[in-house]
Amino acid sequence: MRLLNRLRSWLRAMLRRSRVENEMDAELRFHIEAFAEDLVRNGVPREEALRRARSYLTISKDLGRVMSRVKAIYRSGPNA
Repeated sequence: MRLLNRLRSWLRAMLRRSRVENEMDAELRFHIEAFAEDLVRNGVPREEALRRARSYLTISKDLGRVMSRVKAIYRSGPNA
């Protein structure tokens, strides 16, 4: 019985992690789109605006480090 409880707990954690990562990806996509739309309104062609927005929001080393750390902390569980 104890093993079954641990297995259920592990499975819930895996499903929750996937959901959180999907939510983080969706949030980043939203911000890329919003930033690109602002650039388009200021006269930047759509493709260039998307390229700039992706570059600014995803290639930033600080943002990448923060997101990686958040994912690592989340993966390590609540008792880490």
